[in-house]
Amino acid sequence: KGGISTQTGMGLVVSLPESSENKQIEKLYLITTAELVANATLIEATRKDTRVPFQAKLMRMDFAANLALIEINNAKFWNQLKPVEIFPVKSSKNDESKSIYSLNIKSPDEWDLESGTIERMAVGHREKSDAWIPTLKISGLSKSRHGYPVLQDNKTVAMILDSDRSGAKAMPAGMMLEFLKRSG
Repeated sequence: KGGISTQTGMGLVVSLPESSENKQIEKLYLITTAELVANATLIEATRKDTRVPFQAKLMRMDFAANLALIEINNAKFWNQLKPVEIFPVKSSKNDESKSIYSLNIKSPDEWDLESGTIERMAVGHREKSDAWIPTLKISGLSKSRHGYPVLQDNKTVAMILDSDRSGAKAMPAGMMLEFLKRSG
C-alpha cells in the first residue's frame, strides 16, 4: 500500500429519478468523478457555508464512465440543499450557444465564474477502464477540477472530469442522467 494522499474535488447535489412505486421523500446524493473517490478509505464532504466535514460513503461507482454517487446519512448536511437539474447541451448553431461557464474557486470564501467554449463532442478512450465514452472538449476552463459543473444559459449541462492548461474534458448530461437512472 502506498502512502496516504488526499484529493479534493466537488460534487453536485442530485436526486435519483422517481419510479412509480418509489414516491417517498426525495433522497439526495452527491455525484462526482470516480477517479476522485476510487480506492478511498475515508470520504468526507463539506459545504461552502459549513466547513465541518460530514462522513460520506460511496454508494455507486462506474469506473468506466468515471462517475460516482456519494451518500451522506446526516440530515444536517442536506439542510436547504436542492438537487441540480441537468439539461442537455444546446446545439451549436452559433458561437453564443457554444459559450459555457464553470466555477473558479480562489478560496473557500471567494468563488467566481470562469468562461469557456465547447469545442466539440468527442468519443474518447478511457485507458484506466479500457472504455469508450462521450466527452465534451472545452477550451478556456483551466481552473475547474473534478466534479465542477458546466453551465450553459444558467443550466447544468455537464460535469468536469479533468482539466489542464489546454482546457477541460466534461461528461455530458446524457451520460450523467443515464448513470442516475440506473443507480435507482
